[in-house]
Amino acid sequence: MLFYMSIFDLVFYFWKEGKILSHDPETQQVDIEVLSSLPALKEPGKFDLVYHNENGTEVVEYAVTQEKRITVRWKELIDPRLIIDPSSSISSK
Repeated sequence: MLFYMSIFDLVFYFWKEGKILSHDPETQQVDIEVLSSLPALKEPGKFDLVYHNENGTEVVEYAVTQEKRITVRWKELIDPRLIIDPSSSISSK
């Protein structure tokens, strides 16, 4: 599955590729394993939050999640495209 995710209206960053792990038809939530990697981050961006600990280290809270597994509502995905992998289809016996 290919999908866009954006935290800002009218701004699309890049396509992400993911695998649907589960879908709840009642809540319309899908669990997705993000397969595409994010570009390497050299430093926090404009919308990332940086906290300074008492010992001087920095903790960064990225505006765009860095997680490999996410749960979102189907309608939050922008222009999702389902790609079916024939090698992963389950055969009925």
